[in-house]
Amino acid sequence: MGLPLTRLPVDDWSVRGVAGDSYRVGPYCIAPGCGKPVDHKHHLWRRSFLGGDFYWVTVPFQNAEGFGLLTIRNVVGLCWRHHQDVTGSEGGHQAWCKWDPQKQNFHWLERTPDDKFISIGTFSLPAAPPAEAAPDPAGREAERCPTCGRRKVHVHAEHEPGPKRSAKSWTIKVPDDEEDGAAILNELVEGCAEVFGHDSYSSKLKRYYTVAQALAVVLQNRDRIVAEVDA
Repeated sequence: MGLPLTRLPVDDWSVRGVAGDSYRVGPYCIAPGCGKPVDHKHHLWRRSFLGGDFYWVTVPFQNAEGFGLLTIRNVVGLCWRHHQDVTGSEGGHQAWCKWDPQKQNFHWLERTPDDKFISIGTFSLPAAPPAEAAPDPAGREAERCPTCGRRKVHVHAEHEPGPKRSAKSWTIKVPDDEEDGAAILNELVEGCAEVFGHDSYSSKLKRYYTVAQALAVVLQNRDRIVAEVDA
């Protein structure tokens, strides 16, 4: 009996493996609603299709201007159960990550009792940065790391919020078992810092400015967030 094979996200021979840096996946399974720690690194387009171990691929997309190719990540993190589901290791394929060229994201499809696949959610992956990044509209440097896609930090004096202020510490307890709470919070705060334009701050209060603004945004959009959570 042969090894189980992942179903291709799109059966299109224009998909090609692209040489590039590897990267860390996780910390959580990308299956919508899962939230379990990652157990496996999973190639969306399998090695046998690409002819090698590629962390990046070019995929077809479609917009108002026509068709094109987009370079995105090919390796994602899955928990043990969802890895079994997409590879068909037990009982055949129970899940399928399917590429949507119009929306440029993936549908997570799950198998129904009558052998149909229905979408239970979507996920997207960072695109590779262009060879020559254009300036950021807000005037910040837009050069991005080819591994994680995050903007590289360039410290400028004008980004400091002002004279150094007296400060104190405010701590929060986090899990430290199979779930590395500190690493997860660091990743979330750094992502929010980029969104708010704080990623170039060199101040030790950078985390405070970022967390305070993120929480304020949540409260400002309380009604919409509550409606989405209840949906």
